Amino acid sequence: MKTISIKQMLLFATYIGLKMSQTWTYAWAGTIITYE
Repeated sequence: MKTISIKQMLLFATYIGLKMSQTWTYAWAGTIITYE
């Protein structure tokens, strides 16, 4: 198994964080629109 550098780990964590926040924002906006 290849070792993963810290830079790669940070990039991956950032990517996951962005994806999670994006999904949460869409879900939240959808809830607001549906509620109106």
